[in-house]
Amino acid sequence: MAEALAFAASVTAIVQIADRIIDVCKYYIRTARDAPSDFRTILVETSTLKTLFENLEFLTEHQDGISAAASKLADDGGSIKSCLQSIGELEKLLSSQTIPTGQSQSKKQKLKFVVSSLAWPLKETRARKLLGEMRQCKETINLVLTAEIAGDVKFVKQKAVELHEILTESQRLDVVKWVERTDPSPIHIRNQKLYEPGTGEWIKRSPHWDNWLAGKDRCLWLHGIPGAGKTVLMSHLIEETKGHCKKSSDGEVAWVYYYCYFGHSQDETTPFLRWVIGQLCRQSRYVPSALYAMYRRGTELSLAELLNILESIISRFSRVSILVDALDESASPRDDLLKVLRDLLTDPRFRRIQVIASSREYLDIEKAMDSLSISIPMDNSLVEDDIRLYVNSRLASNTKFHRWPRDLLAEVEDTLAKKARGMFRWAVCQIDAIQRLRPDYGIVRAELATLPRTLDETYNRIFLSIDEEERPFVSHVLRWIYFDNKAHGYDHITCPVILDAVYLSISKEIQSQKYVYDEDALRELCGCLITITKFLEDESSRSEGTVSFAHYTVLEYLESQRITMGPIAMFALRKDILDDNLARVLFNEALRQGPRTLSENSRHIDSWYKLTAMSILENTAWTEMILCDHDICELVFELFRPTRPGYANFCQAFRPFVDEPWAYTQWEPMQDNCEKSAILLNLLWHGNYRGPIFRFAEAYIQRNPDRDIFLNQISVRKAEFPFTGEDSTIALKGTVVEIVAQLKPTHSDDLSFLLDHATGLLDPTKILHIVSGMWFPISNWDQYIKRGVLAKLVSLGADLNLEAYRLTPLQIATTWRDKHLVVFLLENGADPNRAGNVDGITWSDGSLMARYNPGIAQLYTFKPLEICRLRLGDISVWFKNEQGQHEKEPLAFRKDEMEEIEKLLVKYGALDKGGPPTERIDIEMGREEFLEFQRALVDENESEQSLMEEEEVSES
Repeated sequence: MAEALAFAASVTAIVQIADRIIDVCKYYIRTARDAPSDFRTILVETSTLKTLFENLEFLTEHQDGISAAASKLADDGGSIKSCLQSIGELEKLLSSQTIPTGQSQSKKQKLKFVVSSLAWPLKETRARKLLGEMRQCKETINLVLTAEIAGDVKFVKQKAVELHEILTESQRLDVVKWVERTDPSPIHIRNQKLYEPGTGEWIKRSPHWDNWLAGKDRCLWLHGIPGAGKTVLMSHLIEETKGHCKKSSDGEVAWVYYYCYFGHSQDETTPFLRWVIGQLCRQSRYVPSALYAMYRRGTELSLAELLNILESIISRFSRVSILVDALDESASPRDDLLKVLRDLLTDPRFRRIQVIASSREYLDIEKAMDSLSISIPMDNSLVEDDIRLYVNSRLASNTKFHRWPRDLLAEVEDTLAKKARGMFRWAVCQIDAIQRLRPDYGIVRAELATLPRTLDETYNRIFLSIDEEERPFVSHVLRWIYFDNKAHGYDHITCPVILDAVYLSISKEIQSQKYVYDEDALRELCGCLITITKFLEDESSRSEGTVSFAHYTVLEYLESQRITMGPIAMFALRKDILDDNLARVLFNEALRQGPRTLSENSRHIDSWYKLTAMSILENTAWTEMILCDHDICELVFELFRPTRPGYANFCQAFRPFVDEPWAYTQWEPMQDNCEKSAILLNLLWHGNYRGPIFRFAEAYIQRNPDRDIFLNQISVRKAEFPFTGEDSTIALKGTVVEIVAQLKPTHSDDLSFLLDHATGLLDPTKILHIVSGMWFPISNWDQYIKRGVLAKLVSLGADLNLEAYRLTPLQIATTWRDKHLVVFLLENGADPNRAGNVDGITWSDGSLMARYNPGIAQLYTFKPLEICRLRLGDISVWFKNEQGQHEKEPLAFRKDEMEEIEKLLVKYGALDKGGPPTERIDIEMGREEFLEFQRALVDENESEQSLMEEEEVSES
């Protein structure tokens, strides 16, 4: 019944909106003959759409119900829902101002008014895009109706499942962006720039390459020593594979690449699979229903779920080529990553996948790849030819060598090619060192005669060659790169930021050193130790570019024990140890009131300090180290003090990235002694239960034994973003516990945390009254009741009957038809015959609970069993749609549980007077509560529904 009502309501709404749009378009065209042709197009398209939906409306009224295929059209993501959204947005574009009326206005004036109101949407082609979406929906609906008329049931079932998966382009992109967590494309771009044309061709002359392209060989494993150029070679093979797939006569071939990267500091298994799935969705313009269901649920994906989704997406292709680089750079243990590769190559579900992987020659990787792949070692004579070609090109393109004698350059080229022993990285470092020499035969030949044999020896010589006075600068650069990488998990720090940060951190350690370095100095002094990657077309730009370690071997050397003693110990990086000097600089700058200047660079630098400070607080490995450092910990607490100068600027920096309550809260003036309560509330709002930030909340309570922190009255206004828009706020007043009770459902972990620490300082009955006002039906009450807030409040002595209050918890639970909650209340002593206190306490004006429809307050005269028999109306939810308009959305009660609740109440002593229902009450609740309720119901049914749909596809 509910599905039929939703279907009919959507169809009727589209017809009504279409009518209004047609009227507006006719007015535009009638007003002037030279009206833009877009109006005529809109008129024609909308008219045909209206005719289609009028027929649907007629069929719905004169047939017994709607078919399963047609009902799916009205599902979220279905064609009718999508069409309603598109046509609603189109109406908004056309009616941004009232149509002019009156005889006094000339045609020209009227047309000018109309065109000016539409100039932006038409110019930006927004209206045309919406028409395209409406046209797609119309075609899909026609397809279903035609199939039903023909009676082709098998065809309809198959298309009905597909219709559930038909999404607009923007919806598909939203899903893809959600699934793609780690983007390897910057690494690919960086390595493509390092590729020297003509190198790597030796592998293409191998028969294994042709066999792999043809699908005869499933997997190639490219392996070699550190610095052998595997990653650059892989970037070349990726481009070759891309070109081959594009030229293929079979249009259903796909290619995906992924770079495991030490800078990600993560097990690459899940990010790898998520990226592969996202890229295949983009190439096929298709999102599997299982992936869309996971997206809507917003939960993490297990490896098994990811593999199942991958299976469904590769069915769209005849062959899928996957190239994955640097397996060894995935965080240890690599067991899951190697197991996934084995599954992709041995499981019949993935028979269309072929793989090229590269790595160092580590035992675990070699053991896994041995039986799966054809081995292609980098240690061969052809690699020496590639190195010679690379060295020749670099010597020719480097302006510092332009005045060198040709015979001397030839000698350098020959020596480096022979001594590299397959290590491109070694050759890069030697060129960087040699370019700093004078072109004197004696000096250069002496250098060539004593070249280091290994990369370790090379790095040792590089650091020893740095001037004493420049060593602090180089050391701080490397420390900030490391620090930033640990904070963000990828290369994030830019040239302007690192130069600013290095200046500040050096000034803290070396008071006398105050001079400023620029990007040229950064490149010159750090040389081959770092890479500056620019993604702009203008490579000469000095304002952009991320700074990173030039190669994995640089980080390995700096983290090793080999350099912790001796003359270059100052460059050693302490693995997994917080750099306290850098942390102090970071948090002090994050506390700054705002950018030092109004320049774009200054604003970018200011934002980096703030964002990185919060990222550091999410780093579990560093949490305890910060907590053990009293000074740094106090800086952290100061970040969350809402009355400090610069706090508003601090929150503003995060609004484009987060929807955390603390970033959207307006704090009312407060006394000094209340600031501690506000800081605690901010920490709770930002932290996930038992996460790193939550540990700071625990530490803050321990450092402030004054119990007033739980008793102070504070007032805030919290924006309801993203639920009803940033322009709508709610007023919250009370203690920390009372405010948290208002904002969180009764299973809130942070409220439970506060009850543990504030025992004896609060009235548990008052908290129960607040919490009960936030109840709404959810499907998984059982696990929350036993471990959550409700059980804790009962143990603290809360009065479950709320004798001094207008409504009892049992009245509310019965209203919501929440069987699990009713059982809990009855088992713990709630009176089944108690009505509310007519003179009792109500929710205070302005509180979040008071926004409920006054109808719920009228329930106090009814006992729980009487509430069961009331003719309750629909729960209505007010919210803002995407166009910013207020809408009222109905939500049907869970009537199937009513009889069970009645039996429970009678079992526990409710007096049954019988009699038919005599009254009707309508209830409204807030958007946030509705969304939580909706998510709970979706979670309960969606997995089973998705499975049934996929089974139908298989049967078809």
